[in-house]
Amino acid sequence: MRVLIVFGIALRLVGQVYNPSSLWTDEAKWAVRLLHEPLNASSIRPIAFMWLTKKLVEVFGATEFWLRFLANVASIAALLLVPYIASQLLKSRFARVLLVFAFALHPALIDLSKEFKPYSLEVLVHLLPIILYLRYRQTSRARYLYGLLALLPIVFLFAYNIAFAYPGVLLLALWKSWQTPRRWRAITATLASAAACLAVIATVYTLLLSTVKTRKTESYWGSKYGVFYTGEPSRSRASWLVEQYDDVAALPGLRRTLWKAPACLDAGFVDHWRSAERLAWVFAHFLGAYVLARRRRWDVMLLLFLPLLTLVVVNLVGYWPLGAARMNLFACAYVLPIAAIGLDGLVGMSRTRTWITAGVVLSLSVLPGFAFGFDWHRHKRTWTRDHYARLILVRLRSLREQHLKADPTRPPERVLLDTHSWHPVRFYEAYHPDFAGESFYAQNFRNERGISRKLPRVLRRAKQPVWVIVSKNLDATRAYVANVGKIVFEEQVHDQHLILLVAPK
Repeated sequence: MRVLIVFGIALRLVGQVYNPSSLWTDEAKWAVRLLHEPLNASSIRPIAFMWLTKKLVEVFGATEFWLRFLANVASIAALLLVPYIASQLLKSRFARVLLVFAFALHPALIDLSKEFKPYSLEVLVHLLPIILYLRYRQTSRARYLYGLLALLPIVFLFAYNIAFAYPGVLLLALWKSWQTPRRWRAITATLASAAACLAVIATVYTLLLSTVKTRKTESYWGSKYGVFYTGEPSRSRASWLVEQYDDVAALPGLRRTLWKAPACLDAGFVDHWRSAERLAWVFAHFLGAYVLARRRRWDVMLLLFLPLLTLVVVNLVGYWPLGAARMNLFACAYVLPIAAIGLDGLVGMSRTRTWITAGVVLSLSVLPGFAFGFDWHRHKRTWTRDHYARLILVRLRSLREQHLKADPTRPPERVLLDTHSWHPVRFYEAYHPDFAGESFYAQNFRNERGISRKLPRVLRRAKQPVWVIVSKNLDATRAYVANVGKIVFEEQVHDQHLILLVAPK
């Protein structure tokens, strides 16, 4: 297990401590808001997460490392907690190792630990009540129960979606309070914690979240990523919910989406392989429910299943996205242990069944995950992508210096950026310590947002070629630019960006 934990930590540090990628569009937009706007303007981001990050960047600077620091540290802390959870929930060594493996090498848990987003911190926050309850159950010491009750309203400020865990955890605390020697004291503490949770939720909602246009957001993200039900006539909400819940249940094997099959294997065969792997994790999920019911572990069912069922109920009302998307990464805190519990019950104490199950898991998921879908996560691959704003700026400076060497009187150059380039470049030029202190960019470039809307007009009036920076739909934008003007210089930055110098035809 120690080797797996060290391996998982190393994968989380690559791209954080060593060779960090530039902030991408969403990160850059939120970084500018953090530095330029009051905290209450960051309404959908947990207020404590934003406040702590702001204090860090005020002290150490608005670099990639410090903007992503909380997410990265939280992801490592969560990984370090998993062996204890495994020891308390699982009987077989095979299932314990598998749970640690699933957390250590889960691609979304790795990639999103290196983003200025709260998702990794949310996973840790959802694990904390599980840890405290398991510790209480192990020791029967009331301080762990009271610590859990005191923690619940506080952690909401770090992860708003911990509210999905409140029903299960509070019901569990009420049940256990009834069984303690000091029954009424414990019940009073539980009710006080529930009241505090409601008060914190009501306060945050009133001050920060009530202005969020939920329906408009649902329509946008529902159409783009399918995480909201948008009323498709081809299927009912119930069938859509089943499909989305299956996606959540299959989260432990998410690396299958990254598989790149070698040429020697038929693509159709690999697709069937993926489907079988996905189905196996869904089976393990529901087997976990059966195993807990058979073992009469109703406390663990409240702890692990009720948050997911609460998410489904809230989604039925229509207010929170469901599906294996990054905003629901916190579900890993529940679905990974549930799947491990299912496999733990399957193998039991039989050595034969353990070897058979281990062989199936290895051949169906682990080995192809390493053979077809693994790298060292130097680049983000899950629900996000790398950005190279730093390299774009460095390259523009080099090209500008070449132009000035040939013509020292050349006027500042005009730069048109698409939306996915505009926000990162704006952040680096205005706020990042490596660039914001220099006057070179302000003196030598005039940045503007928008290509298709502005390029024809700019070229008609241009006295010199215009720079165009593209970070999405590269081929389509290149074709459009070539149709409008004459491309006199072109350079691609990795496979993510195009730098074009465009002259009038």
